[in-house]
Amino acid sequence: MESGSFALTQQSLAAAEANGQTFASSAGCPDQTAECLRNLPTDDLVRNFPTVAIPGVVDGRILTESIGTALAGGRFARVPILNGTNHDEERLFLVIGPFVGLPNGLTVSGGTYVPVPEPITTVESYRRDIAFVLGVTDARAAAIAAEYPLNAYALPSLAFSALVGDANFACTALQMDAWLSRRTPTFAYEFNDDLAPWRYAPINNPPVATHLSELPYLFDLPDAPIQVPFSIDQEALAASMRTAWANFAASGDPSSAALPWPSFDVAHVMSLVPPQPQIETDFTSRHHCSFWAAR
Repeated sequence: MESGSFALTQQSLAAAEANGQTFASSAGCPDQTAECLRNLPTDDLVRNFPTVAIPGVVDGRILTESIGTALAGGRFARVPILNGTNHDEERLFLVIGPFVGLPNGLTVSGGTYVPVPEPITTVESYRRDIAFVLGVTDARAAAIAAEYPLNAYALPSLAFSALVGDANFACTALQMDAWLSRRTPTFAYEFNDDLAPWRYAPINNPPVATHLSELPYLFDLPDAPIQVPFSIDQEALAASMRTAWANFAASGDPSSAALPWPSFDVAHVMSLVPPQPQIETDFTSRHHCSFWAAR
């Protein structure tokens, strides 16, 4: 699973149906018919696309409970798992926010798209954005702001991206790995090539491995609009990753003679860095996961 830990709680069927009805009406189909929706211009559908579309639905048939509760309780198929996240998954969403009409950025929080309500210009506005995006109390927002102080980052947006990404991607991935590894072979990674060539839009100021950054290392993506070549070291990393993914698909173990890949524990997360991946032992501390686990 790549970047797949951001929505551990799924919405109920009733909530999903209500959101669907709201979407149909706002798009121009108050009669709620499929025929009406099929005849709408694509732009109308995209413009009114619901922000709650990511998490999935506990419908009682396909999903009988949220993913997080199922994994915690051991109610899942006992198959090997390769699960990972990128260095700062959240950055991409903040960067593309202005391109979709959200000048202060867009986040993925709790499995849904959430707009950032105001620019971060003071500690107070920082705390308000944290409270809104993460849905926490003012007191909890103040504690989070203290854990990620603005003066520790070059830009306010970097602090905000780091904390939201840690809360909703990195530490949820770590939690999933902990649940899974108790019952099935589990292999964890973090993609950490911050200079990864971007295929869709440049991530600068500074560059970072964010959501989608790992894809060109696994797939050719010949139709992507930006075709920046890999460096020699990045070519080596891509070869290692493709071998690992292929080995995992064939045998349930990503290891090779050139790259032994130990099973997950908190001290064994594979850092995908050029030219050769290596074990990292500080994932929990770098992403403040003890702080998030204590909430």
